[in-house]
Amino acid sequence: MTVLNKSIYIRFALILLSIFTVFTAVPCASETVDTAAAGECLQPEYIEHVSCLPFENIEAVPEEITEDTDGYSESGISLPLALNSSESTILTDKEKAVCQAIYEGLVALSSKVTLPYTVTTDELSSLYKRIIYSSPELFYVNSSYSYSYMTVSGVKYVVAVSPKYKMTSDEVASARTYIDAELQKLLALCDASWTDMEKVLFYHDYLVLNFCYDERLYTQGSSYVNYDIYNFLKEKTGVCMAYQLLMMALLDEVGVENSYAENGGHIWNVVKIDGNWYHVDATWDDPIVNSTDYNGFYGLAEHVSFMKSDTYFTENGYDAWNCDYTCTDTTYDANTVLTDTISAIIIEDEGWYYVDKSTAYLMCYDIDTDTSTSIKRISPSLSTCYSSLYKYGDCLIYNGAYSVFAYNTVTGASYTLNTSSVTSSYILGFTVEGETLDYITGTTFAESSWSHTEVLLCDTAIGRLALISDSILWIDDINKLLENVTGAANTLADIKASLMNSTSNITVKDSQGAEITASSSLVGTGCQIILTINGSVKDTLTIVVDCDTDGDGAVTVADAAAAMSDVYGTEALMGVYGQAADFDENEAVTIIDVMNILNSIA
Repeated sequence: MTVLNKSIYIRFALILLSIFTVFTAVPCASETVDTAAAGECLQPEYIEHVSCLPFENIEAVPEEITEDTDGYSESGISLPLALNSSESTILTDKEKAVCQAIYEGLVALSSKVTLPYTVTTDELSSLYKRIIYSSPELFYVNSSYSYSYMTVSGVKYVVAVSPKYKMTSDEVASARTYIDAELQKLLALCDASWTDMEKVLFYHDYLVLNFCYDERLYTQGSSYVNYDIYNFLKEKTGVCMAYQLLMMALLDEVGVENSYAENGGHIWNVVKIDGNWYHVDATWDDPIVNSTDYNGFYGLAEHVSFMKSDTYFTENGYDAWNCDYTCTDTTYDANTVLTDTISAIIIEDEGWYYVDKSTAYLMCYDIDTDTSTSIKRISPSLSTCYSSLYKYGDCLIYNGAYSVFAYNTVTGASYTLNTSSVTSSYILGFTVEGETLDYITGTTFAESSWSHTEVLLCDTAIGRLALISDSILWIDDINKLLENVTGAANTLADIKASLMNSTSNITVKDSQGAEITASSSLVGTGCQIILTINGSVKDTLTIVVDCDTDGDGAVTVADAAAAMSDVYGTEALMGVYGQAADFDENEAVTIIDVMNILNSIA
């Protein structure tokens, strides 16, 4: 079962159609919503969000009347979780049945959907929006649709809907595969032991740090922006609806009950934590753009709209909204960690790490006792500490005004990773992609004033051995092994070329501890790769070459003979040598492995 597919059997009635006329609702701009301004002069300039949602109702346009005999009886497709809430009074049975029919039709890309009950045009508009706002998997559905209706006493009652789609069925299938793969990557980042609140916090910060608001809304108009999760995942940019839907998709999968709130021009998530509902708006906690220049945070994440009540939102710039739930609990409204923090919040067993922007300290927060412990002073710093925070192995990376630092949460050791050569401006944050840290220096948050400096983390004082992005090899961090090495590409030059690290920092030694220096020399099972930076060993991996059971780097009959001895119990292959013989990776050396070794002899 993929992330996008859900199954539960639903029974509902079939309504025969009568006389029809067709209406089309087209997307257009919605009302303006103001963001909340903040802080001192270096703070980004906040501007208005406009046209965040693609729906608007307009008057019907008559078209030719047609008959449709398609109907629904029994299905294996369930409603989205936000519409199938445990709080069953949100929708009536009739509304659920109508939503079910429309939803199934949209999943199947039906050209016309027969409704099990008639609804008014206003009811249809409301239910259609509910489905779209609650269904990240319907990324291919256009906000435009037509409907067929009959008139009774001057009132139009809709009996069928004709959806419009942005993709063909083949394009949808391909996009579903892509989305599912991307969601699985993001879901793998979530620790199952985290509380529901920590899961929401993690994905809130992940979206803010790894996606950006779609500036084309201001430069090209609402027709050019991304509302759906497919394009959001591909391009890493979108408007509020894209943030809300991706957050919903992730929270659905990790088991956090959630829904949405919208006010016609803006949409965000609401989440249920420990029996209470709270507002979570990743969009407003992300940088904002304007029509002339990017003007926002870089590698920073606000939390002013995280885990907040209705009262807080009303008092902090949110216009009247529609939501199925009331967020009455004010527990976190005055929580300074969840309101003032502009770094990411890193979740660890001992607490939540964050940077206090006022005191310029790396802090550890205990949510249960609502207390913070000072860990490390960040110096020098501006009066507001614009520090990013990123987890790298056992270390937390953060920045001061002129340098990038790291703190090892296990050993307590501190490091300076890089110092800016520009003293006339300040480091205002950084991002990390893979092993590359990119920090900006400037005096304002306008992108035109920024200078970028890249730091390869794997070659810093906290470095580790790291593979190039397209390498077929892989590193077992738990057992400290370099695996999937084959006898066809295991020279010293091959091994060094597979690593991102500077070759001057890499040493390879054989199983006896002698250094291998010739580029053409074969590297065998049991050899070690050692990363040394400034005279200090930072990382060591033991190499496993497939089928090389004797460690000489070549796959020969001798390797097959050694594996056969293991099979018959004459002499067992131990450790990495047994792993090299286990070709099919079933944790046992068998005659099949012996045959595979023989087949691998060049």
